[in-house]
Amino acid sequence: MSESNRNSIDSIEDSGSENRSHPRFSSTFLIIFLGTIVQILLQFVLQILLAKFFGTRIEFEAYTVALTIPIAVSAVIAGTISAPLMTFMNRISDPKDRRDFAGTVLVVIGIVCLGLALIGVAVRSPLMQWYLQGDQSELKELSARLFAILVWLIPANTAIGLFQAVLQQSLEFRIPAIAGGLGPLVTVLVVAIFAPNSGIEAVAYGTLAGAVCNLLIQLRTLSHRVHWIIAKNQMALFTSLIWAGVPILIGTLVLKADSVVDPALAAAMEPGSIGHLRYATQLMTIFVVLGSGTLSTLVFPKLAISAASDRPLFLRDAAMALRTLVQLLVPSLVVIFLFAPSLIADLYERGEFQPSDTLEVTSLMKVLSGFLIGAGLCEIAGKVLVSDHDTWTPNIVGSIGVGLGITAKLTTDIAQDVASLAMITSVVFLSCGLILWAILAFRYGMQIVRGAASGALVAAVAAIAASVIGGALNAIEFPFSSVVGLFAGAAAYFAVLLAIDPHLRRLVMEPRSTSRQSETTDRHES
Repeated sequence: MSESNRNSIDSIEDSGSENRSHPRFSSTFLIIFLGTIVQILLQFVLQILLAKFFGTRIEFEAYTVALTIPIAVSAVIAGTISAPLMTFMNRISDPKDRRDFAGTVLVVIGIVCLGLALIGVAVRSPLMQWYLQGDQSELKELSARLFAILVWLIPANTAIGLFQAVLQQSLEFRIPAIAGGLGPLVTVLVVAIFAPNSGIEAVAYGTLAGAVCNLLIQLRTLSHRVHWIIAKNQMALFTSLIWAGVPILIGTLVLKADSVVDPALAAAMEPGSIGHLRYATQLMTIFVVLGSGTLSTLVFPKLAISAASDRPLFLRDAAMALRTLVQLLVPSLVVIFLFAPSLIADLYERGEFQPSDTLEVTSLMKVLSGFLIGAGLCEIAGKVLVSDHDTWTPNIVGSIGVGLGITAKLTTDIAQDVASLAMITSVVFLSCGLILWAILAFRYGMQIVRGAASGALVAAVAAIAASVIGGALNAIEFPFSSVVGLFAGAAAYFAVLLAIDPHLRRLVMEPRSTSRQSETTDRHES
């Protein structure tokens, strides 16, 4: 590594000459929460349109199959690079070096992803022949055609993830939140306008158009933070970044392999199995994003800073993250077990989506509740460990657990139907999450987990009030009564929670400032 790079990579403790206040915590929380709500609403609308136009027919199954590999590949690349990228950028004190480093990472990774997309287009037919189980010639042919469109999500989604990392490193949450809402909006509009006449290809193009929209919105803001060059003096640091991401790569590869395996196995099961699993997984993903996804985005930059500069604060932040996670999981579980049938019926039962499909999806969601809990525990525990420069532990635990789950699905007689696939997934994620938090308690002390029980108790009280309000509205016969009840119950839940939980009030409403921030304002950098 060059001498200039050594001088520019300082710990946050030594970068006191560059002062920047955190944005008000309440504003940050509001931006992330509202952005997430918008994305969830648009996901609901998109799922409604897909259910109406395609149900669980072969077109929807082909779209699901074609989408699986690009989503997995882009998630592996972005997931491997984004967390270490934020950490490395926090250590670079010189603004020019920081912009050069960010540009080098984005350009090199972008070139690699474009190359992967071109290869994917060239091998699409043999790839689908190999990927899908059983004699499914029509499904394989249609999947290959859609894959040629959706494979461009590899560079698009990877860029979205890395752009967000660069922006969030400087605690810029507004632009990613706006982009995260407008991108899905473009997808919904394209599907609503063109899918009735153009079919499933319109859905594929709409998905890609939404990703490109997200990308372009973030791109403009990045111009102040990135030099779009491959800087030779940053290549050594880039190599260090790649090595730092190796344990994350291993864990993410195994994790995404699980999501790739399920559609391949479901293709050989009962007709509609891929569709049922897809609808259930999408709905569970919405709950995951609303809970641990929002929380993770909010706390990770602060954990990364406090881990380097204030250990007691770091432990308090980690404990608060677990407590808040519990309070986000409780209402999700109430909705899944008490209101899922009416919610799915209101959302999906029209057009090609039948009442029998509602029963199948509802059943799968209940089985996947273990996945919801486990994914949240893994997400927050992973962020705590990565903030403390431990990327190996979460990825070793996750790799072993998910690897055993994949082995069980592929080599045993357990996976006879999609319900058994979902059960294996839930057991694996829940086990991994509990193991990771046991490791955290052993490493940092029991104080890191003690707040979870009191948080669950407070959440249960709030959930009772929310269930009464949501259930009353759901019982009234009017269009989308379950959806109205869902949002009314959610509003009641958080209102009660804020009223009775002083810890959550401090998290959401109190600002926090620090003089130990590694980046000056963008205008001053320029």
